[in-house]
Amino acid sequence: MNCDVAHILMLCRRPSGPGDLTPEDAHLLDQHLAECPECSRILESTLAFDRSAAQVMRNVPVPTAGKQQLLTQITTRQARAFRRTWYFRATMTVLAGVTVLMGYGVIRAARPQFEPDSLAWQKDQERQDPAWAVREWLTQEGFSPDLPADFNLQLCTAFGRFPVQGRSVPGLEFRYLDPQTGREEIAWLYLLADARFQFPNLDPARSSYFTSQILHDDRKQSGIVYVVLYTTPTLQPFLRRFHQPLT
Repeated sequence: MNCDVAHILMLCRRPSGPGDLTPEDAHLLDQHLAECPECSRILESTLAFDRSAAQVMRNVPVPTAGKQQLLTQITTRQARAFRRTWYFRATMTVLAGVTVLMGYGVIRAARPQFEPDSLAWQKDQERQDPAWAVREWLTQEGFSPDLPADFNLQLCTAFGRFPVQGRSVPGLEFRYLDPQTGREEIAWLYLLADARFQFPNLDPARSSYFTSQILHDDRKQSGIVYVVLYTTPTLQPFLRRFHQPLT
């Protein structure tokens, strides 16, 4: 039971109300009053008013017909005020629903249309010209298309957001198949924002399989620190001049 229904049923609790409640309605109303302090306060205030009015009327010699007419007028006025309040709440509820639906329609209309042809063309461009795709992505993300090292962008197999120490950061992935060992070597270049990380130590670090180093510290200009992580002894296999034919 909501408050609006409870307000209607509470009229039946008044001495001059429209009639008695059914046992089921009375139980539901009592349950609502026990859970809703606001409705309980309204009913108590109304009943207190009725008791005061009854006491005054008992002390004033009023003809029976006039007394009943006065009670009817009071009840009619309060019922009219209640209907105005109920209509106002109902109108506001409808307007809120319309606003939500309109907002959803605006959001839905603002969604970009999915175009399979455009997606296929984009992926085709990325496959045929990875260097173009990388520079285009860097520009769209607000970074300089010129990386701090002469990476062979043809080796870039992925770019976007990568997880780094609990944060999602922009980065590029490079893969290189070593013809001598047949092993696929990997390098990741991360663009870490100074606003999201602290850099107390910029020295290179090495594990049994990976080497990491600060490739470029550009915090004074763009606020970005370029960190590279790679599996080869040096970064040379991922640079463009490493793959240029000797003349």
